[in-house]
Amino acid sequence: MAAVRVGLGVLLYVFLVLVAFFGFVFSLFARQDISLSVFTVFVAAGGFLLSLYIWHVKRSGSMLVCPTGSDCNVVIFSHYSRFLGVPLELGGIFYYLTILFFYSLSALLPGVIPQGAVFGVLVATSAAWLFSLYLTAIQAFVLKQWCTWCLLSMIFSSIIFFVSVSSLSVGTAFLATVHSSLLVVHLLAFALGVGGTTVVAVLLFKFLKDWQGSEFEKSVLHTVFQIIWFSLIVLILTEVLLYVAEVGRWASTSFLVKMVVVVVMIAGGMVINFIIMPRLFFMPASDAARLRRAALGLGVVVVVSWYFAFILDTLPVLLRVS
Repeated sequence: MAAVRVGLGVLLYVFLVLVAFFGFVFSLFARQDISLSVFTVFVAAGGFLLSLYIWHVKRSGSMLVCPTGSDCNVVIFSHYSRFLGVPLELGGIFYYLTILFFYSLSALLPGVIPQGAVFGVLVATSAAWLFSLYLTAIQAFVLKQWCTWCLLSMIFSSIIFFVSVSSLSVGTAFLATVHSSLLVVHLLAFALGVGGTTVVAVLLFKFLKDWQGSEFEKSVLHTVFQIIWFSLIVLILTEVLLYVAEVGRWASTSFLVKMVVVVVMIAGGMVINFIIMPRLFFMPASDAARLRRAALGLGVVVVVSWYFAFILDTLPVLLRVS
């Protein structure tokens, strides 16, 4: 019975890969103006079926078979399989179904899709791609297990992202009409990130001081870290879009400085969240002196980076208003 399950899992995996491959082949024979839309329809269909399969496996309580022999269940049943309380497979079902509908409509009625919808899909696919990189980092640094189904989903989301980037020139004209909204969302993402980082710093420093952390505090840290990563994704997207919209007014040096600071925030956050924190909570205080110093130092760097980037970002806005 186990051999049959493994065989069926491998066949389904190969089928999903072939769905994307035949979509690419079929797009070569489609009209040039809809070829990328046709390809994306097949890729989104593969991603939808993949997410639906993982949802079915988890709902039925059965085990997921990894074609490569690794333990996919460590990944899909971990507490990282939910983001802000939402199961990732349900988010994948909704995302891929939305992309499938949009590009099907784009292939059937080219030129009819409004610029606002094109822009919205570009933002959604960019966010999904960044989020897939975040999940891949969790597999690599935290769980230390590779889920080949999750990696296939990451490939699908990457393909969809790079296809949507080709429509950037269409969506750019729409930026001027939503500039104020983008700025508000950008500042809210900054405020959310700064607030979340402050909460994490307080809880982390408290734990490092007395080496006592309740399960509730650990749960709060996990949730707040997810909020910070969400705010970072929104922050990066809106930063790039605002730069494109204001390329003639914003100094490129300011943009580059902020991107460097964001890289520091991401790198420091990844080390704390994925490497230091999992070890600290399961290590005696007497054995963690070096790790404690590293956590304190990186914590200070990350908090200062968030506040510095926030000031650097809001200062031009305040000067313009005054």
